[in-house]
Amino acid sequence: MDNYIDGYIIAVLEKKEGISKSTAKPWTSQQFVIEEDHGNFPNRCLFSVWGKDKLDTWQIQKGQH
Repeated sequence: MDNYIDGYIIAVLEKKEGISKSTAKPWTSQQFVIEEDHGNFPNRCLFSVWGKDKLDTWQIQKGQH
C-alpha cells in the first residue's frame, strides 16, 4: 500500500537558510501545508522540503495540486 496525500497547497511558509555548524556548508529548507478534502473533514499536513536544489526544481506554490 502506498502512502500519499492528494490535495492542494494552502500555505507556503517562509524559506529558512543557514550554515551547518558541523560541515560549514549552507542549507535551505521550507515548509508547506497541504489540505486533503476527500471525506467528511479536511485533513491538513505540514511538510518540509530540505535542499535548495529540490526547492528550485519542484517550485511548490500555493494553490498547486
